Amino acid sequence: MDDAAEPMRERLQADLRAALKARNKQSVSVLRALIAAIDNAGAIALEAGGAPANPRLPGGSQYVVTGGGQSEAARKPLSAQDIDTLLVREAGERRTAADQVARHGKHEEADALRQGADLIDAYRLGSHP
Repeated sequence: MDDAAEPMRERLQADLRAALKARNKQSVSVLRALIAAIDNAGAIALEAGGAPANPRLPGGSQYVVTGGGQSEAARKPLSAQDIDTLLVREAGERRTAADQVARHGKHEEADALRQGADLIDAYRLGSHP
């Protein structure tokens, strides 16, 4: 299975840099949330003892030394379908929250949540905002 997470993460990070330069708080928030959701989806589950349930690295270590004392947890690959499912879920959660917030009369906040969901939809299967 090809790992679709890395190209998507790179695309989101490039768009995040542009949103930061443009001082677009809404896009910055949405893009950071998407990057975190992709990172979380790729996390490898740990067994009760703290060891990776399915280690990818020789010797069973869950960390890769990247230099300078830093380490990065191993990630499971995500397919394009996994990424698309994640995007659908994230957009759906924002729309559900928007409906709930709107019922309480907070229409500006609801509109911001819907705009965030629309931004997320733009990343689905080849689209781009």
